[in-house]
Amino acid sequence: MHARPEHNGQGVPQYGCPQCGKVFTRLTGTPLSGMRHRDRLARFAQLLSLPLSYTQAVEALGVSMLLVSRHWVPKFRRWLLELDPTGDMERRAQLGAKPQAPPMTCPKCGWAGTMQLFGFASETRHLPQEQRIRQYRCPACERAFRATALARPDI
Repeated sequence: MHARPEHNGQGVPQYGCPQCGKVFTRLTGTPLSGMRHRDRLARFAQLLSLPLSYTQAVEALGVSMLLVSRHWVPKFRRWLLELDPTGDMERRAQLGAKPQAPPMTCPKCGWAGTMQLFGFASETRHLPQEQRIRQYRCPACERAFRATALARPDI
């Protein structure tokens, strides 16, 4: 194996195998190999362990939803499992995990427990994530309601 003075297009030194002639870098075989937007990697690594939605991560990173949800997160989760087969590190990656509804009482039938998330009120979908009105579905009566309904006793 010998180091080549050339660098690939991203400034990473390349190495070559004298027997087979293959060229590789230190990033070969890692999720960083061929990764675009590598300048955003440090920020992505910080976000990977936070319980954020893909939408929030995309806004923070300035990249596409497809890049984060279909490429970066799955690639890094697989790599974490390779590095730690026990799964401890991979379990800490919370980015893109589905949020859990808090335990509450259904305003329609009175059933108490964990509700199902049921999207957002249609008139608030254009708003930023933190301003949208969350809707829930009761597993007992299967009726949908908004979190605002819990504050109003007349519903």
